[in-house]
Amino acid sequence: QAAAKKDKMIGSAPVDLEEKKMKPMKEFTCEDLLHYLSDYIDGELDEELSDASRRHLATWQNCKVVLNTTRRTIELAGTEVRRTIPAERRQNLYDQLQDAFLKREEKKE
Repeated sequence: QAAAKKDKMIGSAPVDLEEKKMKPMKEFTCEDLLHYLSDYIDGELDEELSDASRRHLATWQNCKVVLNTTRRTIELAGTEVRRTIPAERRQNLYDQLQDAFLKREEKKE
């Protein structure tokens, strides 16, 4: 199981998750949070880093905004929204486009 979590693909290069662990923490910074944000969202941090991330997020509103925005972006990117134009509106749009095209053609002559 440890070997399965050891390598993670980031971009196109595998990254050793063990190398990403920090030395005993003095202070968990905003930069640290950004570094670990993807793993935090995916629930792939060890307990120490997860706790440090939670403590940091509890005190730094800007980092909380980055986290929430990133989560929302991921959520929106994963949902496909398909909107349809009602038939009458669609026909009206086509008619307007055709009229504009014909007027443009008349000006060329």
